[in-house]
Amino acid sequence: SLDVMHQEIVSGFVQIPWKINIVDSSQLTGNEYRIIFDDSSSSKQRYAKYITVIDATLSYEVMSKQPIQPFSESPLFDGFSFYQEDIATTMDSNKTHWSNSVPQLQDYLFRPFVWSTSGPGTAYNGFAMPNDYSIIFYPDIVDTSLADTLYPNTPSNRLPATPVSFHVKNLSTNQFVDFCYRKNSFSSSTNYVIYFKEQLFSKLTRTWSVTLFFNGANAPLPTADTLYLYTKKGFSMFDTIRVFGVTTGIGDNPQLPNGYSLEQNYPNPFNPSTVIRYSLPVANHVLLKIYDILGREIATLVNETKPAGSYNVTWDASGLPSGIYFYRMQAGSFIQNKKLLLIK
Repeated sequence: SLDVMHQEIVSGFVQIPWKINIVDSSQLTGNEYRIIFDDSSSSKQRYAKYITVIDATLSYEVMSKQPIQPFSESPLFDGFSFYQEDIATTMDSNKTHWSNSVPQLQDYLFRPFVWSTSGPGTAYNGFAMPNDYSIIFYPDIVDTSLADTLYPNTPSNRLPATPVSFHVKNLSTNQFVDFCYRKNSFSSSTNYVIYFKEQLFSKLTRTWSVTLFFNGANAPLPTADTLYLYTKKGFSMFDTIRVFGVTTGIGDNPQLPNGYSLEQNYPNPFNPSTVIRYSLPVANHVLLKIYDILGREIATLVNETKPAGSYNVTWDASGLPSGIYFYRMQAGSFIQNKKLLLIK
């Protein structure tokens, strides 16, 4: 596979394994490429994703909208192939949680908004944005939901703007999210449905839906709690991979770094994970640690001898509060510190 110093994610939130393979070094051009993704046809019922490869040096498409499947390799393009272990973006049940135990709560459902599996109603279905969220509940009215009309346009499917006692926040962008809302009360249970409407290419679009199921008629919402909603992030239209500086023969003799380096983490600010890159011109023992603003050690990311080369390491700060942190690398006499910013 291609040496890590010649490939990078330049945008997006993807969190799955992928790699660029050199299949035929005789076809390598040395040009720069962009791999972009299209998941606009994906839904809860059907996985449908495509990649397009653009030669950024010559400004033309090398490969256009090629279907991909998880654990598969793309067709060859200019000596390369692209391998990925993709997933559909879904709820991460291991991370999604309430701050406290909620009385009367039976269950909750977090999924892309689905109105219909066929016919005209599919136009109202949502898109699984690769973000994390929180719903923050208060004892008083703090916001107003959007009005919306679902399909078909009947009185029961018209949702008016309603004062509400909660905010929805996108933890990946640190922005509040617009939403629509309805309450369904029955003789022995109550459910609340909240679906998000977010900007997707300058258009306000339905995305995720949250349904809260409670015991009892007219059961109230929590008054001082937060529901944290996390997603497992597959490739999406927000992701772009850059491939650059690859010349004939690099697959057999990868270029080694000229010196030690510790790069700024990406993304920064971040939530909840970020990537730290470092390089070694010769083999050496590497110690890479995270510290909080008071200088207390938070995590050890690397503590081993590494061959010469360039490396990526991911730090997941899901269980930590927002704030400024520092990372410190030591390899022989090389010591460097850099700052990270965690925003939830």
